[in-house]
Amino acid sequence: MAQGYATLIKEATLLLDKFNADKQCVEEFTEDASKAIENLDALDKKFILDIVSGCIEQKNLLDVVINVFYAQSGKCLLKADRNQLAIICYFSMFLIDDLGLECFSKIVNSLDIRKMHKFLSFFFNITNLSTWIQGEWSQIYDAAYVERNWIAPLLRWRPEIDILMAQLASRMSRGSQFKKSTKMNTEPHEFSLTKPKARPLPAPEPIPLQEKHQLVPTSTYRVPKEKQVMEEVKQRNRQKAEQVLYEANTQQFKCANPQKSERTKSVMSQIVRSHDAQLKFDSLHTSGTPATHKVALT
Repeated sequence: MAQGYATLIKEATLLLDKFNADKQCVEEFTEDASKAIENLDALDKKFILDIVSGCIEQKNLLDVVINVFYAQSGKCLLKADRNQLAIICYFSMFLIDDLGLECFSKIVNSLDIRKMHKFLSFFFNITNLSTWIQGEWSQIYDAAYVERNWIAPLLRWRPEIDILMAQLASRMSRGSQFKKSTKMNTEPHEFSLTKPKARPLPAPEPIPLQEKHQLVPTSTYRVPKEKQVMEEVKQRNRQKAEQVLYEANTQQFKCANPQKSERTKSVMSQIVRSHDAQLKFDSLHTSGTPATHKVALT
């Protein structure tokens, strides 16, 4: 193959991530995927398309394992790794006999060894294969068919897979160990110090002469001309106001003159005489003023 296994698995994983079972069928999606990777080598292209179509067709079987793995042991894994693990599960179930242990080991070692070790330990566990995995698969296919085509071959490959997992564990342990570098002892060396030269006394700085200060201008203490003008205007206005007040108090208003004119006096006397004449309407028939003294009775 022109490309490495890691690159091919990654390309197949990306294609599986794009597949939507509700909107696409396997044939249509495979044709579109073939166009998307047409620039690859023919052998690599066939390898990827076989993986993609196989994982889609056997999705029910693969989901049984992947779902339980994520529920029990895959809590620290990303959901983006789901299809990659499904591909390894597909290889283990359908292609390991054709690929052989050497090729299968290369594929596993090209991926994240920690994730692969964790998944293979889970999938090839004898208890898991013989109990719930076989039971779940038997609900999809015939129990005898499941036993003959998948459970028995997987258990037969178990010793070789144990060797592969031991290799993965060894690689993980080597990777976790830090390389200890030999520390070189520090050799003391005498400091190469030079004696400092005596510093010369600094030359005295000349005392700067003070500049002659400017005299205070005479206008500082002089009353501003504007203030004098304002005082004069204020004084004139005050005198004018006092003069107006004096005239108002000494002179009477023409409308308030108490003296009446001759015509007014004449009219008023006529009114009085007319009023008095009206009061004398019973003067001809009067009997006089009654006596005010009492007559003594004899």
